[in-house]
Amino acid sequence: MPKYVLHIALMALFLSSCATQYDIAGNSSLDEVDGHMLYLRVTGNSGESDLWSLDSCRVEHGRFRFGGAVDSVVLAHVYLGNDLMMPIVIENGDLQVSINQMGQYVEGGQLNKRLYDFLKKRERLENEIWQVENECIHALSKGRASVSEVREKMRRRTSALNEQIEESEVRFIRENYDNALGPGYFIMLCNQQIFPTMTEQLKRIADEAPPTFLSHPYISNYLRMAGYSFKRPRQRRGGR
Repeated sequence: MPKYVLHIALMALFLSSCATQYDIAGNSSLDEVDGHMLYLRVTGNSGESDLWSLDSCRVEHGRFRFGGAVDSVVLAHVYLGNDLMMPIVIENGDLQVSINQMGQYVEGGQLNKRLYDFLKKRERLENEIWQVENECIHALSKGRASVSEVREKMRRRTSALNEQIEESEVRFIRENYDNALGPGYFIMLCNQQIFPTMTEQLKRIADEAPPTFLSHPYISNYLRMAGYSFKRPRQRRGGR
């Protein structure tokens, strides 16, 4: 075998061994999902509209499967057509996805466990907000308080809960600056904005982020468009 052919073959073997191989087996008990196509997508470098599909499959009798390889561990999302369903970290190994009336969940991989433990805590806070709003509506309908009193009470309690959610998101990203969860969830927060906007929450995250995080193509592009002022590295005295 010619040397250059052997070299190419060895390089291909090396690159394939470095790739993240994944196998995602899923089940769904939702009738509206059965028979439809699911897409495994990741956000490109330019923005939310720059989505590209890693894989696709049809749900048949409540079961579906994704499989393939990516260059590195990445936070992807499962879509039903164009509707976002759930996030999933593409990690080496076998992953199990469950979609039912109670919600969605991924089993397999340390980062997926970390992600869904966080999402469960966030969901509990969101449910508390929903309960507060229902309690206030009930109190108003029963005439137990004036409109202004109910509105102020709801504002105070929901503001406190929203602050807890925001703080938990900041902490989650900071704790995961150095893996796929930090950049991935930061991009999810960016995509909540109609156009690139530097919110106080995003600024707090960016101000303490390491260079590797800020150099992510999507993140650096978003921050520039949002008008974020990148900190310049300090120069040594005497030009050294």
